[in-house]
Amino acid sequence: MKTTVTTLAVLIIAATVMAGPTLQVQIATTGVYDYQATVVSGPIGIYDAGDTFRTFCLERSEPTHNGATFDVVLDDKAMDGGVLPAGTGDPLDTKTAFLYNEFLNGGLAGYGIGNDAASYKIMQNVVWSIEGEGSVINLGPGTTGGDLLAYAEANADGSNYGIKVMVMHTATGAKAQDMLVKVVPTPGAVILGSIGVAFVGWLRRRKAN
Repeated sequence: MKTTVTTLAVLIIAATVMAGPTLQVQIATTGVYDYQATVVSGPIGIYDAGDTFRTFCLERSEPTHNGATFDVVLDDKAMDGGVLPAGTGDPLDTKTAFLYNEFLNGGLAGYGIGNDAASYKIMQNVVWSIEGEGSVINLGPGTTGGDLLAYAEANADGSNYGIKVMVMHTATGAKAQDMLVKVVPTPGAVILGSIGVAFVGWLRRRKAN
């Protein structure tokens, strides 16, 4: 009996270690469309604890509160947003992933999209529109939002562009927003990192000789 209890305790501890710490993010907003995420416990995607990044909501019906901290699970789907039955995942649209990746890389500057309130409003409504949540602004032909939709439609290739969904819950387990995060560095960053590792290895070999 003692052996069984000891074995069970070891298994529980091992499972806890393997599961790792709870991922947490704090969301700050200065406006309806301005969401800035700070990693509280991570890493979350490419961001370490203390890092801050701009993000957007995938749902219009789920809450987020300025300064609140949420537990995070990374997924390829938004969960329980109201469009589909509870417990059903809504896969992230490749067009949303494409545009968010372009936004992070500064690739939407030609459309007048930057780091300002007007840009955040357009981007948020475009994301909602793509994800089937509707829009509160005009996204018709000739508008900036309409141009972004056309750009995504023409260029999104079906991949997720290294973007995932932060499925968020409160500390009590209540469902909160689903928001975007980058989990894979851009190819340029990967190449630079590889060069750096190779250079350090070369220096070590040189010193050894």
